[in-house]
Amino acid sequence: MIYLKEIDEFTYDDWYDLYINKKMLQREIAEFLGTTKGRVNKYLVMHGLNGEAKQNSYKENNIQRDIIIGSLLGDGALLQAQRSKNYLLKLSHNEDQLAYLQLKYDFLKSLMVPNKKIRKYINPKYPDRKPMYDFTTKSLPIFHKYKEMNIYNLLTSLNATSLLVWYLDDGSLHSNRYASITCASFNMRECEYAQEILFHKFGIRSSITHSKREKNGLQGLSIPREATKKMNEVFRNSEIYTLMAEAVPYKLSIND
Repeated sequence: MIYLKEIDEFTYDDWYDLYINKKMLQREIAEFLGTTKGRVNKYLVMHGLNGEAKQNSYKENNIQRDIIIGSLLGDGALLQAQRSKNYLLKLSHNEDQLAYLQLKYDFLKSLMVPNKKIRKYINPKYPDRKPMYDFTTKSLPIFHKYKEMNIYNLLTSLNATSLLVWYLDDGSLHSNRYASITCASFNMRECEYAQEILFHKFGIRSSITHSKREKNGLQGLSIPREATKKMNEVFRNSEIYTLMAEAVPYKLSIND
């Protein structure tokens, strides 16, 4: 939409396009139109276009949905933002998976504050370990439905892409022979349900492994070599597989 008219002649659709569709800040609109932020705010209020309307306009696409679901089963977390009733998504990975985190960042960029950068930090509990990297999205109403989902809901929602993301978050490929997925935060029934989903939905066989080091005694799912090949076939049905395989090749390459 090209704006060749005076600001006083702007219609609701004009303001909606700038503030809602283009997600421009009031300051950015003011600079774009050569006016003041106060004047922009006045017209937005006149047309009922407030911050809540803008937040409600954010919608995730299918790939973003799958990344959110896979990450919530893995290393992602939903946090309630300060002074907000909404939640934001926080994603973090270590230095070895920075390229993978960058891909998540690129796919989720439309849900983030403009010019938000990936943050590097050292975990004070483990100062000798490799640096960590993270980023957060905006706090948005769309995350409420994900906050309401328990592990069973998330597992039931798995498809090729979200399974791929979950595996890349919490999975490992062992000496190119078999794979595993850590489920240390699951209880036994949730782990059994994950096993059922892998087999009945994707044809991937697995066994539950245990560890005395984990608080609940569970290590996760062990996936034998042939089933690992099958899992990689499932992953190849994801439209983002090639990009993910380039970012995290050591988790996805298995020899015949």
